[in-house]
Amino acid sequence: MLEKYECCPSFWQEQTERSPAAEEGTLLHECVATNNSGLLSTEEQVELFNRCLIIRAQVDAAYSPQAKRGAEVQVKLEGLTQGTTDYLVTDGRLASIIDWKFGKIPATRAEKNIQGQAYAAAVMETFPELEAVEVTIYQPRIELLTKAVFSRNENLANIKLRILSIIARATAEQKEETPSEQACLFCTRKGECKALKAIAQKVGVSLNLPVPIELNPSGIMRPADMSKLQILSHVIEDWAKQVRQNNAKRAIEDGIEVPGFEIRSREGAFEVTDLVSAVKLLEEYGIPLERILQACTLSLPKVTEQAFALKGGKKKDLREAIEEVIKAYLVRGEQIVFLQKKKGMTYEDILKECRE
Repeated sequence: MLEKYECCPSFWQEQTERSPAAEEGTLLHECVATNNSGLLSTEEQVELFNRCLIIRAQVDAAYSPQAKRGAEVQVKLEGLTQGTTDYLVTDGRLASIIDWKFGKIPATRAEKNIQGQAYAAAVMETFPELEAVEVTIYQPRIELLTKAVFSRNENLANIKLRILSIIARATAEQKEETPSEQACLFCTRKGECKALKAIAQKVGVSLNLPVPIELNPSGIMRPADMSKLQILSHVIEDWAKQVRQNNAKRAIEDGIEVPGFEIRSREGAFEVTDLVSAVKLLEEYGIPLERILQACTLSLPKVTEQAFALKGGKKKDLREAIEEVIKAYLVRGEQIVFLQKKKGMTYEDILKECRE
């Protein structure tokens, strides 16, 4: 979090349900810490696990067998911050820290990474005999590794000052709002950020769009201004999508190099074209039908289409009959509520109504 607060003192991230990616990251951290890949379920996870072990072995090789080693070591920088290093090895004068990052977004390089610096400072305070700490940040998913060495004499005081500055700005009564990619992507208060509002207003003016008198998405606004803001959000969203599409097209077709970006592709997912034949082959391979069905998703619209092809009649009645047959095994998902433009109304019609 220190990095996010340094980018923007007003950064805020609400605690929400953990994403599958976050759960996987926690699992990989645990497996690497315990040298146990038994809980991993995919080849990719095992490969990430093995890559981490290789890096750890390379770091370990610089130290004697008698050096102190430990995974998930808690360290504390008195009065400032605390945390848990993923791996720590020390021989008394020197130490090395490894920080595993299992995401796809490149982490800040070790020499500038405030989390890594905070860990290094905390380790130096925990072990007063240390002269320097090497920080290794490794992202096995994108095979990105960076290292930096921080010494007690040259860096410790500056690191503490940097952390003090971050804390002071983040706890100030009047916090600054400084939009940045690193913070904004994960911030959950973008809708009430004054700095982002100002950017949105400038975009609206430049596109000759109606800009609300008061732009406060999370507060009290006039209904007419809410309507204008709704239009503005759709236009900016569409504009951003087209920018990405046009940039990709020019990079691919015209060979233009976009600084900081590269052309990437991913394989399309496999699709089973004949489910009945595929299931028979899997049964012959030795997988019971019950287990195969657990890996399948039953689509009610598609089942309704099959019933219609066999029975005819009204699809609505067929759908209701099918739902009645399997109602004991149906669970309705969470309701989605959203604001949608009224049917038949254009943006011009809406703005005219706002002026009346």
